[in-house]
Formats: sequence, C-alpha cells, structure tokens
Amino acid sequence: MLNSNRFITSFRIISLSILLYLPTLAQANDTTPAMDFWCDYFQTLGEDCIALPPIPDEPQELAEWEAFLDAFIVAAFKSTKGPTITIPQKLPQNSTASISVKAMNTHFNSDSEVKIEKNDNDSLIQINSIAFESPEELIINVTVPAEIEAPSQYDIVVETPLNNNTIEKITGENMLHITGASSIPEIISIMPSHVKQGANSVSITFYAVGVDFDENSEIHFGNLDENSEVYSGDSYFTVEEIIIHNEISLTAVLSIDELTPKKLYNTTIKTGTQIAEAVMYSGFLQVYQAALPELIAIEPSHGRQTETIDIVITGENVNFSDESEIQFDGTGIEVLPTSVTAITSTQISATIKIADDAELTSRTISVITGAEETEPLYYAFTVEEKISISSSPSSSPVNSEPEPPPSDSDFEPDDVDNSSDTGTDDDIEEQTDTNPNDAVTVVESPPTEPVNPPSTVSTDSTEVTEVDDNNTPSAETNPEELPPTYPVLPPSSSFPSHTCPEKGEVKSKCNAKGITITDLKVSESGHIDGGTLKGTLENNGWVTNFILESGSQLENNSWVANLTIKPEAVLRGGIWTSYIISEGILIDIDFRGASVIGGYLGGTISNNSKVDGYFKDVSLMPNTRISGGALKGHIKGDPQYPALLDSLKVMKNSHLSHVIIGSDVELAKNVTLGDGVVKMEKAVAINFVGAVDTESLMIGGSFVNDGDFKLQNELSRSDSTTIYSRIHVEPAHIGLRAEILICAAYKPLTSPRRKPLFYMIDTEDKIHLWDEEIASLVTFREIESLGEVEDIEIYSGFFNFTGVLNIYFGYRLEDGTVVYNLKTIDVTLME
Repeated sequence: MLNSNRFITSFRIISLSILLYLPTLAQANDTTPAMDFWCDYFQTLGEDCIALPPIPDEPQELAEWEAFLDAFIVAAFKSTKGPTITIPQKLPQNSTASISVKAMNTHFNSDSEVKIEKNDNDSLIQINSIAFESPEELIINVTVPAEIEAPSQYDIVVETPLNNNTIEKITGENMLHITGASSIPEIISIMPSHVKQGANSVSITFYAVGVDFDENSEIHFGNLDENSEVYSGDSYFTVEEIIIHNEISLTAVLSIDELTPKKLYNTTIKTGTQIAEAVMYSGFLQVYQAALPELIAIEPSHGRQTETIDIVITGENVNFSDESEIQFDGTGIEVLPTSVTAITSTQISATIKIADDAELTSRTISVITGAEETEPLYYAFTVEEKISISSSPSSSPVNSEPEPPPSDSDFEPDDVDNSSDTGTDDDIEEQTDTNPNDAVTVVESPPTEPVNPPSTVSTDSTEVTEVDDNNTPSAETNPEELPPTYPVLPPSSSFPSHTCPEKGEVKSKCNAKGITITDLKVSESGHIDGGTLKGTLENNGWVTNFILESGSQLENNSWVANLTIKPEAVLRGGIWTSYIISEGILIDIDFRGASVIGGYLGGTISNNSKVDGYFKDVSLMPNTRISGGALKGHIKGDPQYPALLDSLKVMKNSHLSHVIIGSDVELAKNVTLGDGVVKMEKAVAINFVGAVDTESLMIGGSFVNDGDFKLQNELSRSDSTTIYSRIHVEPAHIGLRAEILICAAYKPLTSPRRKPLFYMIDTEDKIHLWDEEIASLVTFREIESLGEVEDIEIYSGFFNFTGVLNIYFGYRLEDGTVVYNLKTIDVTLME
C-alpha cells in the first residue's frame, strides 16, 4: 500500500498512470491547476480523470479510501499482462445509478454480458441495463439494495462473444465498492462525465441519493462565492432544459461556451432548500479541448463481399485532404488510393473494394491526415455476405404476409393486360427477357443523403436493392439462394415495351415512364414502374420508381419501392422497401427497406428492416406509434398528442421533441432531448391476492387551450383543457376484454394538507364519490379486445371549480386484475 502522505500519494498515482496509460487520479474537494493540467493531458490521450477526496482521518473512511486506491494499483499492474477493467467505481447502499465499465485491450460489443460477483457468487446488486459505448467501454445501470453489506467490494465480470466462437471473459477484481448509505444529499454519478468546449445541446445525466428532484431543481457548476452567492462556473454553462426522470435522477441539456477553461468543475443541484453536492469520486464534470477530431458517419454503412462501392465519411473538428488515409480494422477491405477525395475539410469520399473472403463483421473506421488522427468510429461499416444467384428460373416461393405478386413467368395468358399506349385494348404480345446474363436484376438507386428539402430520386448509379424482410419470387432469381432481407427488384430496362394506361386496371407488367397516372388500379399480378401519379392509385401488386405529385393518394395493399413523395401527397398502408424520399404524408406502414427521409408519419409505423433501415428527419402526426428499427436526425412529434416510440434505437447526434419514450428505446451517444419529451412509467398491477408483476407502461397528461402536452398543468376557469392517457398493455392481456377505470383525488386550494376526496367517472361521464375500495370502482369505458396500446381521452372541456386533481387511470380484467398508473396526471385549477 502506498504511503498515506498526501503529496507522495498523488505523485505516485499520477506517475503510475502515466507509465501504464491509466486514468489519472487526483485528490480534491476542489481542483487545483496541477490537477486540471493532468486531467486535460490524459483527456488528450482518450483517458478519464478520477478525483479522490482528501485522505480521511476517521479509521473506517480511511480503510475505504485505501481499498479504493488499491483497486487502481492492482488494475494498473494487471493491465501490463492483458485485458482488464481499469476504473473502480463507488456507490452507496440503497442507490440506483449508471456507471462506466472501462477496460483496456478488450472487445466489448452489444452482446456483452455483465455480472457483479463476490467470490464467484452472484451478488444482490441488480443490473438494470447494459449499453455498448465502445470496444473498451460499457455503461451499466445498477441498483444497490439497502440491505447489502457495507463497506464491501465486488468483482465486475464482462463476458463478450467474439466472432471466432470464443468468449472473452474479463474480471475486474474489487472494481465496485459499496459504502454505507449517505446521510446527506449527494451526487453519486454523472454520465458522461466530460464535455467539449463549445458543445451545444449535450445531454448529461446526474444520479443522486437523499434527494427529491423536481421541475424546480437548479444545476450549478464550480464553487460558490459566499459573498456574491454566484458559482464560479455558471457563466460558462447554459442549462437549456432539465428533464426529471424520477426523484433521484435527471438529465440536463447543456451548451458550453467555447472559452470555458479546461478543468474539472464541481457540480451542485439545488431543489428548494435541499442541496446535493458531489464530493467524492464522481462529482466533477470535465471540460476539455473542443478540437479533438472525430468521425460522425459513413454512408453507406454496409457492403457485400466482392463489391466495389463508393463511400462518404463525415467528420467533426477535422481537416481532411486528398492525402488523408482511411483505415478499416480487420482484413478484406481495400481503399483504392487514387480514389480518396476531400469533398470539404469535414467530408471525404473514397472507393473501397471488399474481398470475396472478407470477414462478415462490423468494422471500425479512422482517418489519418498528417499528424491528425480521428477518434475511431466503432463498428460503423458492416460487411455482408455476397449474393449467390442460381441460373435456374424455377423455385418455390417464400411465404410472406402479404405475399408479393408473382413474376411474369407465372402469369396466365388471360391475366395479361392488353392495353395500348393510349389505354385501349389491342392485341399486344408481351416480351419476356430470357437473357441469362440478366439473372441479377437491378434498380436505379437514389442517393442515401438527399438535399434538404428532399429532391427527386436520382438515378446516377445502379445496384442490387437491399430492401425487404421476405424473398420476392422472381423468374430471374432463385429466392432460396437470396438472403431473406434482400429481394431483387426488376429494372425499368427489363419491362415490356408496352406502356401503362393512365386509367383503368393493370394486370401485368407495364412501363409507366413518361406517363402521368390519374386513376389506376394495379391487380395482384400487376407491376408498374417509373411513372408519375397525379390522382389516385390502388396497389395490390408492385409499384416501383414512382413520383407522387402533390395532392395524390396511393392506397397500398401490397409492395412499393423507391418513391419520391411531394408535399400533401398521401401514401397509406402496405409494405415499403428500398428508399423513400418524402415531403408528404405516410400512414400505417410496414417498412422493410433502407431509409425513409423527410415528410410526415402517422398511424402505426412498424420498422421490420433487417438492413439497419431508419427514418430520418421526420415529423410525427398526433398519436403516431413507431416500433422497431432506428430514428435519425430531427424527430418531431405533435405538441398536444406526442408520438410513442418503442423497441427502437435513436441514432447518434439525433434530436427528439414532443415524443413519448416507451419500452426498449435506446438513445445513442449525443442524442439531445428537446421540448415535450416524456417517458412512460411502469404500471402497478393487483388482484384479489395482492400485487402481481406487470410489464405494462403508462403515461398521462393534459394540454391547456392550444398548449403542449404536460404531465402537470395549471389552468383557470376560462381555460379549455384536454386530459388523456396512453397505456402500453401488459403483453399477456392483449386481446382480453377489459374495463377502463378513472378516479381522481381532489384537494381544495385553501386546504392543501387536508385528506383528499376521491371521485370516479362512469360510462356516461357522470362523477361519483369513491370509497377507495378497488372493487367498487365503476366502469369508465369498455374494451372488447385490448390492443398493444390503448389511448384514452379522459376529459375535454372547462372546469367550473378550483383545486388540485391527481388523476389515476388503468384497466380491469374480467378476473378482477387491475392495472393502473403510479404517476398521476396532475391538474391545478385556479380562479
């Protein structure tokens, strides 16, 4: 153990950190110029700075302090021998927080599993979630129970499946230290714990104990000047928004001045008279140099073995040039040297060649320009398996719902549409292309990044379209040999020579290039390609490479691909593949393609793409629900009826506003949350025996006049309000008959401390006094079959009284089970 002399301890740890490339430690209640220097230095190396408190005098605290220090030293020496976890963490009893699991020379990925053990036995510490940050960092959210032994130390074990079918097991001995429950309000974790100078709208989440965060909580940075009562760092930080997750955690959206000094800033959160300060191990927010070069994106983000494709890489704080060197980890991807071109100082293009035997993995990318090397963009480009095409035209179709239309080799003579160019029935012989060289059919592909506002589909290049979850039977391809997500669409050049009619019905393939469709029906055996819709179109077959002009309507009961949708055009229903560029309205869709960029989404939107398909820069209509896949860019919901997001990922650097975050939503790094972003809360379920487990989530709120949806609102007698709730139904209850229940606690403004009166609402919207017995609750609405999500309007109109309402809602099953919200809808009624 190191000598307890304060100067010697700091010197040895900093020296040890430099020698072994570990995070630097420094003792402090506050920072010193030396600490700030070393922390800034290590940040330039991509490492963290951990600030230890001064050496304590009390024996037990000293033992804990030394144990924490020993963990650093052991990790330092272990790192010289192989992969190991390098940063110990400290949490008190009875706490929940996210912490970083950092390591050296590891290969963490999204499938990594984390265990917290003691002597190879599981602990009482619960792991709530695991988020992948990089191959050397995971973020885990843990709950430490009140009854756990303290002080105590636990091992953190990470098991990661690797591509060679082995498991990488990393054990960090004594990496989680548990202390006794805090007797004062205290910040115990800040994620992330560092920000760049000049950063805008950065989300920082604070976790604490002994606190009751609310909408009036204030965040301060630096030290308090007792004379001026001003915090030294506040002038450099702008708090744009505070999002309350619960009473012990909140997220602050911050903007950092470009001139903010590079140093560690103590953080303080005030809630009324309650002051939570970070005084041990976790309480400093580090500001570091803004000019660290990093990569933002690569387009496209995947390619197949044997392909030669063009890529575009975008960076930040970089100075790309034609001499820049682009690097992919692993083998099998060659960057053609003469192809590297700097489009701008922050964007570079190149041509890459993917080898026939390139490993099917996701690759990490970096760019070197002279002495400048970017931070790696981890797992950003995926190598996919090459397509094997059979020369035999016969195959059994792959089942899908709804099934794509058959190929023209399956058409019966009676099914052929004998429409001439003028739309009249003539004797036209349909030509079928049998050239064996056309076994792979291609479509003209639009760019993945359109100009804003979106432009018409470009046709600068051709490639196999990678767009769907189910194989499409085709006369030219063998579906059994195609990966299930990549049907091959027939190109315009292989279409029959006869032209589609402007009106009527199409029962086979026809070419719509140069044709403006006004009123057409495409049958199950029909396929129209390459035209413009200026009217109405009912599709039961295939529609590809089309432009929907303003005011047009496409009712889709089957498959569409590669569409450009103009303002006020409406496309409803069916399966969408490939690329959609939209300024119009898209409703109730099953998306299985590459991207939907722009426009409005409404109804139920399901993203079932297996090619990392995403929606980018879309506006969401009232009560839209998006499930699956990914969101990118600016995602804006309706202020009064926000959209529900569930089972999806929000990609890096995106911005959300006016949405409800439901179950299984993953927010990538640097996602910012704007106005009106709320999170569904876990519901409570009971039956005649007692409490039962439930996965149901619920949220409720109100809007006043034309204002935004809020969980708590204040209004006067002259204000109109709408109160409604959204229920994410317990999966086991979907399809069951249920009754919606509504009740509210009322307190007068003049006697807020008196016991509230409880009321309930019946099916005729009449109000009755409630005796607080669950069995006596009357039915508000009846639902014959519960769906996955139920939207319930509770009240709309004016109130003619004053007071405070706390509104509960839920549903009751026929067996007596009641599922209801724990977080109430709160309405304060003023004169």
